[in-house]
Amino acid sequence: GSAAGVVTAVFDDPVILLQFDEIGRMLETMNNPSKSPHLFNVATVLMQMYSASDALWIGDAYADAKKVKRINQPHPVLYGTSTADKFWESLTVESVSDGFLGRLLAFEAGGDGYVPRQRPSGESLPESLIESVRWWVEWTPTDGNLGDYNPVPVVAQHTDEALKRLDDHMDQIGERRPKDERSAAAVWSRTAGKTSKLALIFTCSRQTGNQEPTIELQDVDRAILVSNMLTRKMLRKSSEHVAENEYEKATKRVFRLLAKPLTASQLTRKTQWLKRRDRNEILTALIDGGLITLEVRESGGRPVNVYQQS
Repeated sequence: GSAAGVVTAVFDDPVILLQFDEIGRMLETMNNPSKSPHLFNVATVLMQMYSASDALWIGDAYADAKKVKRINQPHPVLYGTSTADKFWESLTVESVSDGFLGRLLAFEAGGDGYVPRQRPSGESLPESLIESVRWWVEWTPTDGNLGDYNPVPVVAQHTDEALKRLDDHMDQIGERRPKDERSAAAVWSRTAGKTSKLALIFTCSRQTGNQEPTIELQDVDRAILVSNMLTRKMLRKSSEHVAENEYEKATKRVFRLLAKPLTASQLTRKTQWLKRRDRNEILTALIDGGLITLEVRESGGRPVNVYQQS
């Protein structure tokens, strides 16, 4: 419900899963500080905790020092679900450039997003899966009752080839960042860190029950593949949806509609939220920019104007 609410939840349980349905709607609300000041700082707190996951996070200062919350190695995991368009449209230029978007892993369902109705199989969970989950739930990386609040991390070692592969990956990102424009550089700058986290996750999921996990080449290769794929898709999607103002937002929305050819009448029906003058200005700008084409087709009667992406 607020940034303070996030802090309280993580303070009570430093390793916590925060699940949000319709997170696209929540992000849209968070981006408006005048309407939702209590939500605006949620992203700031989450970004701070992300960066302090291996350190001591200290909350805002109060006159009463006893009210200042300190969390050792905070580990909130935000898992949100949303329709794809609502999620991408909720992002702003600031969320791309300030690093919030770069900290996310955004997975899209394949196909058109719909699946046929399915009947539950009624099968029991595999015992091996239950045992793996139980091991992780019961494991505490230290001795004593205060392990949840003062964890002593187990350091996963890399094989030589895995470490070299990860170093090369980070060097490549470092070399390309000065050549990218600002928003792309902001997203790519977080990719190396996400790759390291993914490699560790792949290692631990493959070696459940092992208190001395070793990161191997296969873990790093898989992490790089996933991380690079999601980063490239994130940049493409943000370029298609993120806008500086309402006019640019409308322009990008019209452009996306023209992924398939539409006649002038079809486009008008799909863009009834636009005034005729605004629609004509947007189409003219897209044509002048070489982003869409206008084709006049014979139809046996009056010629038909057909618009589509170039």
